[in-house]
Amino acid sequence: MSVYRTLYVQTLVAVQERKLAVRDIACASALPEARIVSILEGEARDITLTELAGLCTALGMPPAALLRSA
Repeated sequence: MSVYRTLYVQTLVAVQERKLAVRDIACASALPEARIVSILEGEARDITLTELAGLCTALGMPPAALLRSA
């Protein structure tokens, strides 16, 4: 599985488990809502370390958890 696919799947699962809205994730991660949607739809590419850190903060997860293959 590609890194992008893994990030997409793990992020989507985490968001669904926590029942978070895109707006909540955007506020907690300091990322634009459009970028969050792109990640949640599996379309995002060239994800930066800043974006990964923001997602981790918003989801309360370490980076390794979002990059671990399911």
